[in-house]
Amino acid sequence: MVHQEMEILVLTPHEQVLSTQIRSLRIPVESGYVGLHPSVESHVSAFEAGVINYRTTDRQINFLGTAGGLLICDGMRVTLLTPIAVVGENEETVLQQIDKILSHPTSEMETRTMLSRLEGKIVEELQKDRSERVV
Repeated sequence: MVHQEMEILVLTPHEQVLSTQIRSLRIPVESGYVGLHPSVESHVSAFEAGVINYRTTDRQINFLGTAGGLLICDGMRVTLLTPIAVVGENEETVLQQIDKILSHPTSEMETRTMLSRLEGKIVEELQKDRSERVV
């Protein structure tokens, strides 16, 4: 059975920013953008700072601005762990809000940015190690 929707959960260290059912999302990664749909293969990866767009179950497109972070997907739920997230219906407004926040980094934000980079490198190494064992 093919599922028509999946859950998106967006968490920052201080709050749950978003929890809703969606049909799809498009998220920035190092090599461009990746689209995720219900029943996608489970994976963990790093995602880049920028604007994520997602289609709700009523087919409306909404936007989520983040400072990048870690994506965990099991095919039925996408969890995004990020230090900062802003949700809205207008891409330009979300982009302006996230740019404003990122232009005044706190020491916590700088630390989280470094941890996010480290998480990304750990994920890359784990994936590389897994592919080497398969070959």
